[in-house]
Amino acid sequence: MLLYKTLSFYFIFGIFICYGADNSIEKNHETSTKKVEQFADLIKKGTPYINFRYRFEQVNQKGLTRRAKASTLRSKVGFKTGVYKKFSGHLELRNVLSIGNDSYNSTLNRKSRHPVVADPEAMELTRGNLKFTGIPKTTIVAGRQGINLDSQRFVGTVGWRQNDQTFDAVHIVNKALPDTKIYYGFVGNVNRVLTHRHPNGTWGMRTHLINASYSGLEIGKFTVYGYLIDLDKKHLKSKSSDTFGLNFSGSTDVARPIKLLYKIEYAVQRAYLRKTPRYYALEGGVGYSSLTLKLGLEILGTDKSRARSFQTPLATLHKFNGWADKFLVTPSNGLHDSYINLTYKIKDIHKTIDDTRFHIAYHKFSSHRGNMSYRKEWNGSLTRSFLDHFNVGLKYANFRSKNFATNTQKFWFTFGVKY
Repeated sequence: MLLYKTLSFYFIFGIFICYGADNSIEKNHETSTKKVEQFADLIKKGTPYINFRYRFEQVNQKGLTRRAKASTLRSKVGFKTGVYKKFSGHLELRNVLSIGNDSYNSTLNRKSRHPVVADPEAMELTRGNLKFTGIPKTTIVAGRQGINLDSQRFVGTVGWRQNDQTFDAVHIVNKALPDTKIYYGFVGNVNRVLTHRHPNGTWGMRTHLINASYSGLEIGKFTVYGYLIDLDKKHLKSKSSDTFGLNFSGSTDVARPIKLLYKIEYAVQRAYLRKTPRYYALEGGVGYSSLTLKLGLEILGTDKSRARSFQTPLATLHKFNGWADKFLVTPSNGLHDSYINLTYKIKDIHKTIDDTRFHIAYHKFSSHRGNMSYRKEWNGSLTRSFLDHFNVGLKYANFRSKNFATNTQKFWFTFGVKY
């Protein structure tokens, strides 16, 4: 049934794209006016797009009798309209299909003897919004949209998963002050990667997102933020919180092509029962041509009574604390993550391998309270984009457990096409 719906949608949307791409719309009625023609430019001057991402993910997790082998295809079709009287729109539909035998726990298919790969089959509207730019240096967007703030440590679209996270929201961005960007968003609903088919796949909320940054300093950017998350459902109230923080990050040329890289961040979170855990991040590194080396420490703390640890429920969590995704929820005793990242991009060697990226990371984990070892994780990836429209990638994660979770190895192969 899902495949039938997908093919039907592509057929209808293809007709729409062909119509929109035509440079002239027939005017058979004498009553056509200039205003109508301008309104028609919403379609005539719009931009259709389509992309596919195939992924094979294998998970070997100690304690489960079977490995997960997930072969999935994500398809996205979308249309960005032209502009009419400072208004424009964006429409996008996403579909995820399991290709072959779905021998993995998608969280919906009841295959509990397999490890979880959170890519269930689903078809969903991922973009359906209206943009207004009629106020000088201000943009307003209302409707279903993606929201990525800063590094996505607190708010993001979780673009790594096949079903990304979207927000039913209104946001305002103002750049009236020099080198300053002020963001405000009100979110009424979050559509999570588990999809609408899952009992916990959508969260109704009354959430305010405030973020202001200043980039006028040569040595870096300064950001302050406040994220006030208020979830509607009673059983989710423990995830509600008010988080306030500041971040300074940037780079400084030492002697070209050598750069010093740095980041410092601090946040405090006021949660239910007036608990106040804190967040700290320190990162330093060096960049030399196409090579980047970073050392860092991230601490998601606990409050003094140890009743609550620092949580980031709207974040793109896969980007942080290891790709094995063992810390999507911060442990009750908090988390220390000491890490080292090495990234290298090939360039100026040969066109067949130029722009290939290598990434290696090592994490050492422990608790914030009690200094209990959670042990370590190795990550590695190889990615390559080519011929403007294609990309391919290999990725690996190996989490070795002690006192927390279980030994887990993950492997991914990804191939994407974008038009």
